[in-house]
Amino acid sequence: MTVDFSRLRALIVDDQMLVRTLVTQALRTMGFAPENLSQAVDGSFAK
Repeated sequence: MTVDFSRLRALIVDDQMLVRTLVTQALRTMGFAPENLSQAVDGSFAK
């Protein structure tokens, strides 16, 4: 079964930039569109 992740949105929240970068790269590899990925250092900065 093929899953289309291109229309999904994700918010990556972690205080470590390396972790956020690795998760972002993994999600892009899975098919998430770059414009649908957001990052935040903690919950108070989340969009």
